[in-house]
Amino acid sequence: MVTSTALWAEWVQKPMGLEVFARSQADQGKYAGKVLAGKYLLTQTLGEGGEGVIYAGHLRYDPEQIYAFKVGYTAATEEFASDGLPNDPVLREHAVMKSLSSMYVPKVRESGLTTAGYPFSVRTLLPGLSLAKLLKRAPCSSFANALMIGRALCQAVRSVHDQGILHRDIKPGNIVIAPALDGDISLRLIDFAAGCRIQEERTEEEKAPLGTPAYMAPERAQGKAAGKGGDIYSIGAILYELLTGRSLLGPDAYNMETAHQILQGAMPIPAVPIREFRPDLPPEIGHTISKMVSRVPEERNVDLESLEALLTMYIRKDQANPAWFSLPRRSTSQVTALPREAWHKKMFRKMSQWWNRR
Repeated sequence: MVTSTALWAEWVQKPMGLEVFARSQADQGKYAGKVLAGKYLLTQTLGEGGEGVIYAGHLRYDPEQIYAFKVGYTAATEEFASDGLPNDPVLREHAVMKSLSSMYVPKVRESGLTTAGYPFSVRTLLPGLSLAKLLKRAPCSSFANALMIGRALCQAVRSVHDQGILHRDIKPGNIVIAPALDGDISLRLIDFAAGCRIQEERTEEEKAPLGTPAYMAPERAQGKAAGKGGDIYSIGAILYELLTGRSLLGPDAYNMETAHQILQGAMPIPAVPIREFRPDLPPEIGHTISKMVSRVPEERNVDLESLEALLTMYIRKDQANPAWFSLPRRSTSQVTALPREAWHKKMFRKMSQWWNRR
């Protein structure tokens, strides 16, 4: 006869359902299925960015507390930039996000180094998909959808600028969107690795330009500081793409070398005026976007609050297409822990087995 003590010991030594799941995901990434900082269990790989791999996980002994984790590709150094922020992109991003208090930016919990010296950052796990994934799934064919994204993006960037921070890499891949209950959308800005304080932005003559060429202001591609105008240019490039279905720099926008040549040369930006693709576009919107993406920084004197009001004036929610923002049924961006009831049912089943074997 098996004693109750032996059965209980056998049961508690077995990993919980989440740990079994985590181990089954271990081939998804270097750290999936492992414990981070002695207290976080990384359960699933969500994706990869320019600086590191993004995981979902939870506090090891509290499966309901779920977070997102970014773990860097390379070991961190203890060097700091001239603005006092870490040189390591993962730790720098964490520091910038920690300085922000905004509903449009994920809240960060803590940062540190793995035992092997790789940097990590713990932050809120966001529901939704990146704008890049939404556009890859289908073009934004709804005028109302494009304006709602533009309005939310203006609100997000304005909240960051108001706190003295530049993002410097605004692009579809760094914008997370989820549908809201009122028919609108929820938008968050991510990846602040290139971020800095407005007053601390310096020219980068000796460094590779920060940002993504398809959405990068020309002066930044030349290694110069751009200020708020750089972020405004990026918003204009995204609005252009949403409304036309084409990149601001033309078909070669995602070829790094070609895009840099366009930005550093004298070719017109945009490659094709927005009104040629969208003659139905309200003139005020078309004119504003043209100003935002001007090659001349001084011409980008667009107030984001005024632009937000302009876009709001033309939004008709009854013409929106909410299905375009919908999340797939098993989206990795909606990772959840096993329900508490499932764990309790497992415990009840184990206890029942023990009782029946007495």
